[in-house]
Amino acid sequence: MKTRLLIVGAAITLVTAAPAQADMGDFIDYMTKRGEATPSTEYESGNLGHAICDMFDAGGSVYDVMNTLHQDDNAAWVVGSIHYLCPQYLYLLN
Repeated sequence: MKTRLLIVGAAITLVTAAPAQADMGDFIDYMTKRGEATPSTEYESGNLGHAICDMFDAGGSVYDVMNTLHQDDNAAWVVGSIHYLCPQYLYLLN
């Protein structure tokens, strides 16, 4: 019984981890196409995307987040982060 639970737990972990990886890849592609990320900055770009989602988690508005960023294209970072990393905040883009 323990073995069966471990296998089910491992399968759930793999299934839930896959979309996060795909979303991060899509986010990096989106930012790269806009000239905001490069292969050498993928890790940092991903961290910034997650930090943007964290700002929304903490109750920040789009205006607050936009004014916090110091990137060339703040709007692309906010839109990309919401679309690919924290889609629960899509309503903020309306």
